[in-house]
Order: sequence, then structure tokens, then C-alpha cells
Amino acid sequence: MNNAVQIQSQTVALRPALRLVKTNKLSRDEWLEVRKHGIGSSDAAAAVGLNPYKSQLELWMEKTGRDAGLPKPDPNDTSAPVYWGTLLEPIVAASYTQQTGRKVRKV
Repeated sequence: MNNAVQIQSQTVALRPALRLVKTNKLSRDEWLEVRKHGIGSSDAAAAVGLNPYKSQLELWMEKTGRDAGLPKPDPNDTSAPVYWGTLLEPIVAASYTQQTGRKVRKV
């Protein structure tokens, strides 16, 4: 199997596809640790520059462990969007399922 591809006269090494991680049985701390190693749905908008709350640079800093100096939201601060997003996640998932007929699952 060839582990490289030719793109515009450059040879680019291929890397294996990343796998999905079952997170439904992880503790919150374990889940947060797993999240550091990839781009999830919560990161997608920031990755393409569409997140008004996080820049592409901030996302890169987080994913590469260079975010120690960045302010972190307090998960118990009821005025922070992260608090409400976490609290309302099951309600949003249930509403989506009701409207589309598609089941939302933690994987």
C-alpha cells in the first residue's frame, strides 16, 4: 500500500484515518481529555472560521496544548454560553429527534 500521494508536484505523506471514540461511558474529565485530540462537531465552526466565540487560532492553540494563557469559561457560571449549552443539550437533542425522526446518540 502506498502511504504517499502526489499533489501539485509535491509528495504528501498520508496518515491513517482517525477513529471515532465511544464517549457514552466516559466521565466528563475523560471525555474532555479525548476531545483534545481531534475536531468534533463543537469545533467544526471554529475550524472553518464561523464561530463568533472562538477563532481558528484559539482552536489551534487548544488542540496543540498552547492554550494555557487563554481564559477558560467557568462551567458553573450561569451567564456563560457553555453552561447553557451543556444544560440544554438533552432538550435540543430531543427536539431534533421529534422534528426529524432521526435519533441522536452519544457515541
